[in-house]
Amino acid sequence: VSWTASWDFTNAPSQIGIALANDKIYVQDYSFSGDGKVYVADATNQGALLWSADTPGSGSGCVTVNPDGQVFLSGGYTTPKTRAYSASGSILWTSELGGGWIATPSWSNGYVFIGGDSNALNILQGTDGTLATSVTGKGPVAFGSNSFYTICTSGKLYCYNSGVTYATLTMDVSP
Repeated sequence: VSWTASWDFTNAPSQIGIALANDKIYVQDYSFSGDGKVYVADATNQGALLWSADTPGSGSGCVTVNPDGQVFLSGGYTTPKTRAYSASGSILWTSELGGGWIATPSWSNGYVFIGGDSNALNILQGTDGTLATSVTGKGPVAFGSNSFYTICTSGKLYCYNSGVTYATLTMDVSP
């Protein structure tokens, strides 16, 4: 072990998600009470805590970071939400999504992709969390150069690739 860092996991987390981007470590702790916390630490300075924020109704151990350092969290059981935080830890937006949203959010070209148990993959504007469109799928999402892939509750794999332009979100949603 090169180093260890100890933080106060106040919720005695039952699930933890972790990501590494921009020389920072992003940790989402979540307890089944529905509330959690996101921690951001400096990976180059032995895990020194940079900031943390409460994530009420968000998080199921899922954390995604875009190239600008914005943090996206989703989940929650009774009051599910998707949240976006700035690179410095201020809340940018909250989107209330119903229906057991438990999938890890994905980010691509300014959009946040979030699915869940309802078999609808919602594509949100990354700037404000408003719904851009919704397609069949459950999440999580994998991205190709001109396509994205997701699964659905029936176990089918969907590939959306005809006319996909992430910048303008023009897409043929026929699988």
